[in-house]
Amino acid sequence: MARKSRKIPQNPAEATARTFRVGGYVRLSAEDKKVKGDSIETQQAIIRAYIDERPDLELTEIYIDNGLSGQSFQRPAFTQMLEDMQSGKINCCISKDLSRLGRNAIDTGYYIEKFFPTKGIRYIAITDDYDSADPNSGGVMISLKNMVNEHYALEIGRKIRQTKQMNIRKGKFVGRLAPYGYAKCAEDKHQLVLDPYAAPIVLRMYEMAAEGYSVAEISQWLNTNGILPPKRYYHSLGLASDKDIRNIHWSKSVLYSILKNRVYCGDMVQGKFHTRSYVQKSVQKSDWVIVENTHTGIVSRELFERVQLRW
Repeated sequence: MARKSRKIPQNPAEATARTFRVGGYVRLSAEDKKVKGDSIETQQAIIRAYIDERPDLELTEIYIDNGLSGQSFQRPAFTQMLEDMQSGKINCCISKDLSRLGRNAIDTGYYIEKFFPTKGIRYIAITDDYDSADPNSGGVMISLKNMVNEHYALEIGRKIRQTKQMNIRKGKFVGRLAPYGYAKCAEDKHQLVLDPYAAPIVLRMYEMAAEGYSVAEISQWLNTNGILPPKRYYHSLGLASDKDIRNIHWSKSVLYSILKNRVYCGDMVQGKFHTRSYVQKSVQKSDWVIVENTHTGIVSRELFERVQLRW
């Protein structure tokens, strides 16, 4: 006879009466990577060691969000974990501490105090000594720790933005990927150096534009000669993911962005966008930060100006 599946009880106090199917949740943001003892591997080891010592816990899945902020709960692994809770695959969540779950006090409190209890989910934050199955665990200290975690995230974010703005004003490159034609210097990631493959291609684009070729003709020349457009080139170097390479041909918009960018005559142009509440918005051109002669130009200023006169 087929064995009937057990119904998940809604009362977490029944923890000692059954085995919990655990989803270990691990998160590391870019800021957290600088903190010793919070690596992905360390968090997993702490969770596994904790489970090994408790017969009522059985590890089912490890959910990992790497490089994502705790301020937002729009994280792929966290979303998958919630779906697995809904389906009954897991009925317990364990994280190293409360801050791994999230650094937004209101949303973190919602999941701990509302969502998990109503779904019959036991939640454990190991180093914060919190277990929702323990009636003596939590209380005002959980709310206080969540507020401290949120303040920490906001303070770290503020310092990072200040450092970034300072580097921008100094003419140091702060982007994730160097502009096409350049690479980040191995000794100093804020310094641009010529890419031996892509720099000559950029130079030829400018020469063709100055000779009177249209953007469509330059694009055709690039595509005919099998020259990879920027995103596909970055992908070939292992710097871009599969989702970044939808366009397999050079487009007019990409060409215009290269042919009108002062970075190619040796000037650093940054501060074109700003991010607020995880939404990126364009900044007026008059507010861009431009610092001249910060790196080796691919084209001369004369050639750059000749191309600008065409558009």
